[in-house]
Amino acid sequence: MEITEEIKKALKDNRLTIGYRSTLKAVRKNLVKRVVIAKNAPDWIRKEISSIKDIELINVDEDSEMLAIMCGKPFTVSMVGFLEKL
Repeated sequence: MEITEEIKKALKDNRLTIGYRSTLKAVRKNLVKRVVIAKNAPDWIRKEISSIKDIELINVDEDSEMLAIMCGKPFTVSMVGFLEKL
């Protein structure tokens, strides 16, 4: 499945964290194992999220504006995380 479709499906199923802060909080609570990061996300965000073990980091060719459009948000989105099923 293409990442765009996965994001839309996860958003529909309410299984997506949107943005740096909420995704990082969910990662620290072990609720997220896969993170999608925009190509123009700041280096310090990339460094921080990549330093966490057991996280699948998916770099996409879309920028933060396109990632926001995929999520239906009116603001830029640097990263999203897929919530694990409990």
